[in-house]
Amino acid sequence: GPWTLVKQVSNAEVNVHKVSNASGPDGLLEVCGASRSVWVEGTVRSTRNANGAIRTVNIVDVEQYLEGVVPNESPASWDMAALEAQAIAARSYVMAGDTRFQPYADTCDTAQCQVYDGVYTTRNGFRQATHSRTDQAIATTRRTVRVFANGQIARTEFSASTGGYTVAGDFPAVPDAGDSVSANPFNTWTKKVSLSTLDKYGLGRATGVEVVERNGLGADGGRVLTAKYIFPSRSLTVTGDQVRLDFGLRSNWFTFSEVADGIDRSQDEFVTEVFEVFTGSKPTSAQLATWRKIALEQGRHAVATRLVKDDHFSGELVDDLYRKTLRRGADRSGRAYWVGLLSEGEKLDEISQYFYSLDEYFIRADRSNSKFVANLYKDVLSRQADVSGQRYWTNLLDTGRVTRHEMVFYFTQGVETRTKRAARIMNSVVGNGNYSTAQLNKYAGSLTEIDDIALAARVAADLL
Repeated sequence: GPWTLVKQVSNAEVNVHKVSNASGPDGLLEVCGASRSVWVEGTVRSTRNANGAIRTVNIVDVEQYLEGVVPNESPASWDMAALEAQAIAARSYVMAGDTRFQPYADTCDTAQCQVYDGVYTTRNGFRQATHSRTDQAIATTRRTVRVFANGQIARTEFSASTGGYTVAGDFPAVPDAGDSVSANPFNTWTKKVSLSTLDKYGLGRATGVEVVERNGLGADGGRVLTAKYIFPSRSLTVTGDQVRLDFGLRSNWFTFSEVADGIDRSQDEFVTEVFEVFTGSKPTSAQLATWRKIALEQGRHAVATRLVKDDHFSGELVDDLYRKTLRRGADRSGRAYWVGLLSEGEKLDEISQYFYSLDEYFIRADRSNSKFVANLYKDVLSRQADVSGQRYWTNLLDTGRVTRHEMVFYFTQGVETRTKRAARIMNSVVGNGNYSTAQLNKYAGSLTEIDDIALAARVAADLL
């Protein structure tokens, strides 16, 4: 940012071409997404799918595409023969054709197809997404694909681990002895899961999970085709793939043990903890009974969504804003005013923009644009400004190309800011560092759809 309007058009498609010859990311097109940015070769097209939704498509030739795929599907440190096999599989997979994204694209950039990260990406931190070794494997196998006897290109699906038996696709399912070795850490795996994960179905607290049907291929009867979630008033039949998604499992080949003590936390423990986080006090016996009943009947998310609106939690968020922007505590009436707006659905990031745009905040910076920018880095991003960033933003203010309010908007809406906001919420709810980087990235991405208050409720229901 900031955004610069180049041209307004009414076309159904808009193509943006790379014209710079600069090296590194500066010579590429940067595409900013909700959870990551990528720098790509070729052309970027803004178009509409069959439902009218806008989609962003990178148009590159097959070999350029593979350079952003192969090192993200196989470590570049692997043996060159393995990388060449991956290059052939990846090339065959995409050239076999995929109608799911037609007519606007031939494939997608996630594990639903093949992971494609362009030339540079911010996935797992800024990094180069291509590698010289995988580039060599792609070049060595150029124009080479797997074909059937009739000449048709095979859709060569692949996986990190088959568990000892492949899944039927274009090819029949077969035993995979090469996977069943001690060197493979994912041939056999375990994971603790909580039945509270199923609260999202709104059927109360699940009491168990039963496997109904398997495909009959491999240990334990093979992969799960259908399973049943047991709730107090009814059961829900789902696919094995849905169970995998709900519990974050490695595959649909799993076996549940009996629910053990400590795997699924009690309702009383959850209610007590979420009550303390959002209200600042322990629940009375009557309150515990009330919220326990809601948790059982409506799920944990319903409890968290109601309790998060308590003045205590939202008040602490307002207090934090006063301290960061005005370097003082909130006066009683001001605190009540902003807490009231939050309870009525006002978004915390919009209130934050108001605070950081106040003349009082600018006066704190001695009415200096440079100090104002430095303070935004410190207060919004929780870090010192880098030299280039400081110079860039100060120049925009000095030349009048942006206003202070516009600059505050850019700072509070960026990917880095959403990650900081998510971390603050998660630290408030579950304690500092009691979550993984993957969880942080997941919740930071959700801030494009929900506000900080709703995120706090979601984190509490998922992790407490």
